[in-house]
Amino acid sequence: MLFIFEQTRTATFGMRDTLIPLDIWWFDSGGSLVGSTEMEPCPSSSCPQYPSPGEVAWALETTRGQWDFSPGDLLTVTTVEKP
Repeated sequence: MLFIFEQTRTATFGMRDTLIPLDIWWFDSGGSLVGSTEMEPCPSSSCPQYPSPGEVAWALETTRGQWDFSPGDLLTVTTVEKP
């Protein structure tokens, strides 16, 4: 799932009621990967929070281990207009 922030900011995610472990990839306003975090499922109401490493413009959640990006990799997003 891709999260797009209207303005760059420090973002924090939680895993409440999430069933599988996820990776979250943090991208700056230029689309460059600036960090990643492994997030654990949390069945309770008191779950850890996972902050971005600084201000980000995009956050991409993926299934743990599905992708292996490296710092500096670029995120490219293409929109398609509906007819």
